[in-house]
Amino acid sequence: MALEGAFNFRDLGGYAAGTRGHVRRGRLFRSDALQLLTETDVRRLEQVPVTRVIDLRTTQEIEMLGRGLLEGRLDYRTASLVPDLAAQAGDAPDDLADRYVWYLDVGSGALVTCLELIAESNVGAVAFHCAAGKDRTGVLAALVLSLLGVSAEDVVQDYSMTGAVLPRILDRLAADPVHGETVMRMSGARCDVAPATMGRFLVAVDEQFGGSESWALQAGLSRAALDALRAELCVLP
Repeated sequence: MALEGAFNFRDLGGYAAGTRGHVRRGRLFRSDALQLLTETDVRRLEQVPVTRVIDLRTTQEIEMLGRGLLEGRLDYRTASLVPDLAAQAGDAPDDLADRYVWYLDVGSGALVTCLELIAESNVGAVAFHCAAGKDRTGVLAALVLSLLGVSAEDVVQDYSMTGAVLPRILDRLAADPVHGETVMRMSGARCDVAPATMGRFLVAVDEQFGGSESWALQAGLSRAALDALRAELCVLP
């Protein structure tokens, strides 16, 4: 969806979901940060209608950059995958695939909360985002799609789509007071959206946890919530 204040807002619907049919369109969206949305953008989302936003950023990011025009106009939830910016910068592995596995550890509770919020019925469409819509958002998107039965190839393809708009996102982040210095010092690998990165993450989930479903149940997602997630997001032909 073309928006003035965000570059990476897109529908996760349409992917084949094995025996469950395909992922429902217009029900779940992923994005980069939404605090710069214009009034025109907000009206477009209200027409979908997007009624719930899940913000994966840290409390510091939210306090310093705000929530923008969406605050107070819909159900705005926060579920930070990392405790604070210091942890994001200092404790996370440099290798992106390893960093994504690290999110499953430090952000397990937040990720389970996100899955539960997405699975709730009668809430309209849900959008989730972090700052760039690449790493934290990429992990949640990969988990959701995998839990629905979407193939690893399609999960990797969805992740890779961010590459087309990442230069614009990084330019925006470089100008803000929270991420500017980090972006300027970021290695080339951290700025990349390599398909192999998501591929290695998916392999690690299989090898270390027995797959996305096993990870989710071990992390605290109930079987009922998992069934509800699939019922809400999958449509048979």
